[in-house]
Amino acid sequence: MKRIFFVSILLALALGACTPAATPTLLPSATAPLPASATPTAAATSAPTQKAPSTSTVIPAPSGTPGETATLSAVTPTPSGAPGVNATQTAPDCAAFPGFPDCGASLPLSGKLAVFDTTSQTITVLDFKVKLAWKMNAPPQTLHLEWLDGGNFLVTYDSQDKPALAWANPVTSRTVDLPQRSAQGLPVFNAADGSTAWMEMRDAQFFFHIRLGKSGQEQVWPAGEPSDKIHEILGWVPGAPLLLAGYHFSSNSMWVNGDRLYTLNPVNGAIKEMAANLRLGGAFHWHPSQTGLMVFGDSNQSPVMGAPRLAALDVITGKVTHLFADETVSSSYPSWTPDGKAILHAAGKVGSTAAAGDPFALSAVYLTPWPSGATRRLTSPPAGTRDDWPLLLPDGNHFLYLRVPDSSTPIELRLGTLDGSQDALVGSNLSPAPTLPFGPRWESLIAYAP
Repeated sequence: MKRIFFVSILLALALGACTPAATPTLLPSATAPLPASATPTAAATSAPTQKAPSTSTVIPAPSGTPGETATLSAVTPTPSGAPGVNATQTAPDCAAFPGFPDCGASLPLSGKLAVFDTTSQTITVLDFKVKLAWKMNAPPQTLHLEWLDGGNFLVTYDSQDKPALAWANPVTSRTVDLPQRSAQGLPVFNAADGSTAWMEMRDAQFFFHIRLGKSGQEQVWPAGEPSDKIHEILGWVPGAPLLLAGYHFSSNSMWVNGDRLYTLNPVNGAIKEMAANLRLGGAFHWHPSQTGLMVFGDSNQSPVMGAPRLAALDVITGKVTHLFADETVSSSYPSWTPDGKAILHAAGKVGSTAAAGDPFALSAVYLTPWPSGATRRLTSPPAGTRDDWPLLLPDGNHFLYLRVPDSSTPIELRLGTLDGSQDALVGSNLSPAPTLPFGPRWESLIAYAP
């Protein structure tokens, strides 16, 4: 299921190397491309599972205004002809989603689930609370789904990562600010204290643009040499005045090694490089209580091509901890449990046949204690299938995951528990996900709002 591209290996860079602080360029707020009163799209105090940007080139600015506001009255789940929406209601048997059993009546789920069919270019929304389902046409070139405001707004992203409002709850009186983009169409990252950061490419160089707090003054820091590095911001570090970023070179090796991780101090421009790499499009998740600790799949010098190792990185100290001594175990979509004492993730053996009794003989969903302890397998995929994309739900016990066949058999969405008490079918006949080298982008197909 994984496509392999040409390989070249990046040399490991020095652990914790810091560049000297640069002198910032100060720009008056009047020249800034973003509104000073922009509404944050994500609080830095939260710890959601995050995705690294998957684009490897700088894309010209799309049309539209960053931070544009959509009016709820113009977007409703009815065939009203509103922009980007052509929804039809189906109730009460949830027939809009083939394979969805009993509208989820037997499942301990709440909230809304959005599923994108890449073949028909339609989105089905399942509302577990009221046991309804409806289908709508997806906005043009949809590649990714995201719920905002607790499930009141469904946003899609196109090939240029430009957001569009696909659906809004008609009973909600609020409006929604779409996720912001810079003048070049790159993501804008907002922190809980009002700080804002975005990247710019100018004269073949990358620059960080930063506004600290609610200050109207903008600082510009160079991302560093050499100029053939492609930089991208991954987000603010929750609870710390740091930006997490990464860089890669435009070559086939970027699909193997991904982004070399580093932090930027927005006050003095100091850059601290980590001895860790995050695969392009890879997921990472911040620890719920320990500031600066993230879990991710480390693709730095992996002995097996395209097999990230489960790791924890303290971005404050630069310490990297690999959870498994076996370097042939590949892990993906990790997330911390609410108490921070374990990691939920998918894992399996890559590049070799697992020996009898190997704890990772099945490509399944696992639970690994932190900082140490015996890993436990939570799912049992039948022969010819693998389990992937575990998504831990707010109750801290249930999780959604995908069962993916090696052949063309339909993909299943399933529900499991950390204590092993339940493994149930949620829906079937999901269409294949768009892929990057070494793996599909499941977040392109499914979005869940508790």
